[in-house]
Order: sequence, then structure tokens, then C-alpha cells
Amino acid sequence: MRHAHAEDRAATDFDRPLSDRGLAEADAVGDALAEANLLPDVVLASPALRTATTAQRVAARLPGAPPVQTVPTLYCAGIAEHRAALQTCGNADAVLLIAHNPGVADHLAELGGVPIPCPPATCVAFEIPVDDWANLGPHVEATEVRRVGG
Repeated sequence: MRHAHAEDRAATDFDRPLSDRGLAEADAVGDALAEANLLPDVVLASPALRTATTAQRVAARLPGAPPVQTVPTLYCAGIAEHRAALQTCGNADAVLLIAHNPGVADHLAELGGVPIPCPPATCVAFEIPVDDWANLGPHVEATEVRRVGG
């Protein structure tokens, strides 16, 4: 998932908060995931304010959601950093990773095999055939299950 819409200005890029629109987007994505019964066992997020807030708001809408784990390497991350974070998730059935573009769009394109538009609050669920996330490689066959937000 890409973080929800953020304000354009803050002391630093890392400290950009969600806009009012972004707060509503994050809540809506959480509601859509709950309605679709797409419930994560693990939630990973960049520690940047806009991403951590998105993760907290999405998770708050999900029944039984685990605590959000912030992963410093997901800030300004690319596909390799996304994959490395996912590889720490053991045998979790479902993982929600929330980060930034262009890394999210690039990773979605790799998983889906085609470019996927990725405006703020885009969340795409894939079925990925791995028994242990440590085995997630760069050319895994993934099937898109659901797309919400954006």
C-alpha cells in the first residue's frame, strides 16, 4: 500500500502529516480491507509520519489487527528493501506493507507483471505462493486479489 494523501509542507519530508483527505482515505482503506476480510497478521510501515499515521488508521479499522511495526529501511525504499522487510515475516498468512512511491509502484508492477497506477492510498492485495516469507524472491508468481483506494 502507498500511504494516504499528505500535506505538501512540513519541516522535513519525513515529518509531512496526512491531510484531512488522507485521514479519510486511510480510514476508507481500512474499512474496505475489513469488509473484504483481508486481515493482516503483520503490518509493516515506513516510520515517516504520513506512512505511520496511514498504518495506524488502517489497522484501527481491522478486527484483531496486530501492532504496526515500523521499519526504518522502508522510508524512500525500493523493491529490494520491500522484499527484505517482507522476508522477515516468517509464516504469516497475510502481510500489509505501507510505504512510499516510487518504490510501492515499482513493487506492485513487479508483483502484478504490469504497471499499476499508484496514487495515494492505493492498496493492492496479492496472493503469493510462499510458505515462509524468507523464501520470497524477485520473480515470484503473484495473483492480484483485490485493489482498493487510490
